[in-house]
Amino acid sequence: MYKRQIEGSTKLKIISRHGVGYDNIDLESTKKNNITLAITATANAVAVAEHVMFMLLNISKKGNMYDETVKSGKFNDRNKLPKTVELWNKNILIAGFGRIGQALIKRCHGFEMKVFVYDPFVSKEIIEKHGGIKVDSLEEASKNMDAISLHVPLNEKTKNIINYDLLKKMKKNCIIINAARGGIINEKDLDRALKENLIFGAGIDVFEVEPPEADNPLLKNEKVFLSPHAAAFTEECMTRMAIETIQNIFDFFDGFVARLTKSSSKIGLQLDSFSDLISFSIAPSFLMFDVMQNSERFMSSTLEEGSLIPYFSFLLIPFAMYRLARFNSGISMINFQGLPTPAVGLFFMSLPFLQIDISCLLYTSPSPRD
Repeated sequence: MYKRQIEGSTKLKIISRHGVGYDNIDLESTKKNNITLAITATANAVAVAEHVMFMLLNISKKGNMYDETVKSGKFNDRNKLPKTVELWNKNILIAGFGRIGQALIKRCHGFEMKVFVYDPFVSKEIIEKHGGIKVDSLEEASKNMDAISLHVPLNEKTKNIINYDLLKKMKKNCIIINAARGGIINEKDLDRALKENLIFGAGIDVFEVEPPEADNPLLKNEKVFLSPHAAAFTEECMTRMAIETIQNIFDFFDGFVARLTKSSSKIGLQLDSFSDLISFSIAPSFLMFDVMQNSERFMSSTLEEGSLIPYFSFLLIPFAMYRLARFNSGISMINFQGLPTPAVGLFFMSLPFLQIDISCLLYTSPSPRD
């Protein structure tokens, strides 16, 4: 959104992006007008990580060339084709170690690659915990890599960070993948480096100008494998992104995003970790305990052993129902007299369980057995 659009929307409270990038949002205007910006931070990591591996495999195995050879009736020319390369035991550098980078490293390990990570904002301990090797210099690390995958935002520091000066220092068998943002790689420099055989190939999902202009040299470069900014366009990812985009809005008006961001200039994360912890671990555990017990045993354990489990269960069930409704219902969170309708429905559905708790609270002594 442009500055004039944001400043002209006087009632605007939140911008919920259907995606993770926010370089097309005027951040100064959102900060000035106290507008929260939320992104679908958890939705697309798997899809993009898989797309990177798809590009890496296609380029290293010359998938398009092999496919065309068979379809054009040149099967017997297979021995004349350029040899492909393996990913096994190759060095790959992941630049940017957020959710996508962390999803990608798992897939790289599946191919037994040696993974190096450049991210000045992530500690060595976290990177090593994921099986990576932290590097402090993108320029120095690039010299020894067989593959580089970019997962950094576009800003003043990262614009054209991959340029001719850096490309000519890379290994001739290096493959570079950009599924982050156009503008991180200087496209003219990349085209030149490929034509001069400075690197092996490139996979580009994003462009500095989208759609790319007809005179963009990468469109005619046979060493580049292109996709139309579609790394996240899987059926599963699009569903997750749609739900998370709407959920961010509900979370904002429920107060969760505001508490986490503290400032509208920050990116709104949609996780209320404390309540999620209670809802999805503690409360369901108590609920299952309730279901598996009868009122007599609850009462006796409460009166004779001093157990507080029934009391905790009774207090936490409505809260758990509310949180589970928020988690599972996605876009169906419609407020009804201050309560979300899925929570209301689940509350009534839980009455049989609540009656067990109520009975154990009301009885003062166990009923005699027959």
